[in-house]
Order: sequence, then structure tokens, then C-alpha cells
Amino acid sequence: MSTLEALRDLFIRYASCSGQIINTRKSSIHAGGISHGRLNSMVQLLGFSIGTLPFTYLGAPIFKGKPKRIHFQCIADKIKNKLAYWKACLLSIAGRAQLIKYVVQGMLIHTMSVFSWPTSLLRDIEKWIKNFLWSGDTDKRKLVTISWKKVCGNYDEGGLGIRSLVNLNQATNLKMCWDLMQSDEDWAILLRRRVLRNSTCIKHHIFSSIWSGVIQSLHLQPSQIHRFPSKLCHYSHNFHWKISEEVNQIVPNLSFLIYHVTIPSHNHPDRLIWKHNSTGDLTLKEAYNFKKHRYPTLQWAKIIWSKDFPPSKSLLVWRLMLNKLPTDDNLSARGCLLPSMCSLCGNQEETSFHLFFECMYAVNLWCWFASMINRTLQFQSMEDMWSICNASWNPQCKIIITATMINIINSIWFAGNQMRFQNKIIHRKSSLATVKSNTALCGNISKVVASNNISNFVILKKFDVTLHPPRAPQIIEVIW
Repeated sequence: MSTLEALRDLFIRYASCSGQIINTRKSSIHAGGISHGRLNSMVQLLGFSIGTLPFTYLGAPIFKGKPKRIHFQCIADKIKNKLAYWKACLLSIAGRAQLIKYVVQGMLIHTMSVFSWPTSLLRDIEKWIKNFLWSGDTDKRKLVTISWKKVCGNYDEGGLGIRSLVNLNQATNLKMCWDLMQSDEDWAILLRRRVLRNSTCIKHHIFSSIWSGVIQSLHLQPSQIHRFPSKLCHYSHNFHWKISEEVNQIVPNLSFLIYHVTIPSHNHPDRLIWKHNSTGDLTLKEAYNFKKHRYPTLQWAKIIWSKDFPPSKSLLVWRLMLNKLPTDDNLSARGCLLPSMCSLCGNQEETSFHLFFECMYAVNLWCWFASMINRTLQFQSMEDMWSICNASWNPQCKIIITATMINIINSIWFAGNQMRFQNKIIHRKSSLATVKSNTALCGNISKVVASNNISNFVILKKFDVTLHPPRAPQIIEVIW
């Protein structure tokens, strides 16, 4: 009781010095493992009420035992309500993707960094997010979409950089496990004392809301974890490796992995090393990259995403390159059987390649583009058009070339939709004027510079783009 009296005196002194008085009606005591009489004495001394589990503190649920769906349902409901509120906003898919990355996932990372969420609840949230991304409505599913694993890839892998919640949860569990074994903070020391006995992991169950997530990240059952974490001295003798038979049964290839590793002769404290980076420390970014699915790098994916291009226009090109635009051929492949006819030329069935490269409306736009850059263009596939960007253009001219192709694709798609759904004809000259003005805007606001190349200079002038000369490496004052 002397400690509680000292704490009460501290509250009184703090109030007298700062003028901030503790509100006893909003303060509560949460205790466990003590008698009711002792708890009542604490309540009478401090004037606080008796709290019960679960409760919310700083936005995170506090509970006892393994995390369950009911503990995080309130956070999931807040996310769904926020997505439903954004439904009324006129947002493009690119705008919705930004809200998902920086708002929705930011609402989850606070609790994910501590607790292991139930996978079923994360799947439900991802379903709401997917529906909101493509349709703007959490309950409405679009027909032609891109797989969620692909969407969660990096930009250069053909994704949108949205993090998978399941992989993110596994990454935070791994980071929590790493911090538990490495950190010298009070929480880590306290939990290590509960779950480790002489460097051996406990085999019995404890009512901890954190330990279950740590166990999952180890991919081992408690009965399989022997002497973890262990020190180098447990596996060596006189600077030579000495692996016990028990460890060889758990990790059969351990002896092969350490055969070429030389034991240092210097005495340094043992510590865990994350081998996938140079510093040896595990960050959340490193943990997520370790857990996520990797895709091969795509050349065109590096080209279309740039701060110089509007994300909404780049996203349409991204969908085209993955063949996921709702053209007639893609709709029929998903069971939506309709009479197919190109809305722009009216001569052939509508496919993605025909609409953007073979239709006479599109051919006229690409011929105009070829005349502007003084090149002959022949596209056998969608990937062929990006080979133009590999030519020896200066940086500013390359931005102009890429922006023109992106704007041409967007203009063709806009004209086709206007003809099909509004019965409105967009003349080719109107589309060319839009492409040229949007391209000039991208080239003028860009910060990249041009070089002393007359052919590139001519192209910039054709698009009414101001030349950005490179900065002088050094300015020297010359006195005549």
C-alpha cells in the first residue's frame, strides 16, 4: 500500500504544480491475481473505479487471451463505414487506391503491430477494399478485375503497391517476434521471463494476447522449439561447430548451412542477424518484403508510373497492359455474352488490341504521333509500343513521348465510351487537341532536363513544351 500512497501523493503534487487534476470518474483500475479485499482497498485509496476486460486504450483493444474476431470487429466496422462514406465522393480508381494505401491501412497498422488479427476478419476487410477499389461500393463486385495478389505487388511488378492485409499481419508478427528476442525494453523483458525458461520456450498455454502471434511467426509448435533463442556457445566447442542430435532432427540442413561459416575468435555478444539486408536489423518493410509474393519486374510498369503523369491516366494504361479493361472480348470471357461491335469504327468485333491499335480511329492517332516523332510505328503486341521509349531520347523528351502514348490510350477509351453510352461522337481532331494539350502540360511541369540534341529539340517544340536546360555544374564569377 505504501507504493499506492506514494502514487497518490504524486498525483496530488502534479495537480498542485500544473493545475491539471485527474478525473477519477474517467480513471479505472484493471487488476488480476489479487483478492477483492485488496482491490477494494486500492479503489478507496485512489478513488478510481474497477475496470473490466476488454476495453479500448489509445485506439487499441486490451483483452486477455488469444485475439478473436470480436476484439477487432469495432475497428473493421469503422473501416467499412469510412469506405461507405467515400462512396458518395466522385473518385477515380487511382484516387480510391490512394485512400486505401494511406488511410485504411493506416487505421490497421496500429493494432497489427501488437496483435495477430484473425485471418477471417482480414479476408472480409480485403473483400470490402477490393469492391471499393473497383466499383466504389463495398457490396458491389465488378466483373473484370485484376487478381488481388497482383494488385498488392510493387509498381515495377505490375501492381499498385497496396499491401495485402494477411501478409502485413504476418510481417508484423515476425517483427514482434524479432523485437521480443532482441529488445531490452520492459515489455520484452517481462514477456521473455514468462515464455522462456533457461533459454527454452514454454510448452504450456498462457493467457497472453501477444504470444500467440509470436508463435505463428516462428512456424513451429511450442513443443518443437528447443533452446530458442540459443547462443553460439550452445553450438560450438573450442571454436568448432558442435550440433546436437536433437537440433539436427529439427533442422536437418543446419550442418550443411554452417559448414562454410567460420567461428570468430573474438568474444562479442551474440545477437540475431537478419541476413536480407546489410545492417542485420529487421524492419517492418523488410519483414513485409520477406512475406509478400514476388513477381518478375515488367519493363512497361516502370515507364507508365511517374509523378509527371496523372495517376488516373496511368492506371487505365496499367489495366490495358494486364488485359483487364471491360472490352467486349473480356466481358464475353466472363460469361457476359453480348453482340460485339467496335464503337468507333463499327467494322469489327471489339477486342482490346483492335480498339487501341487496329481501329481506324486509333490508327489515325498513332499515325499523327509517328509524324510528330518522325518514326515508323508497327505494333504486333501491346508491349511493342513501349520499345519507343528505349530510344536515345533526352530525359525531357522521353517524358513527352511516354505522356503522348498514355494520353492517346486514354483518348481512345474516352471516345469509345462516349460513343457507346452517350451516343456522342468525339471527332479525331478534338482527341488530338486534347492529347497535345495534356502532353504539353506534363512536359512543362516536369522537373527533368533536356540535352543538346536538335532532333529532340524539334519534338519538344512540336508539342509546345519549353526546353529545360541542365543546370550548370559550377558557376564561376569572371571579372574582365
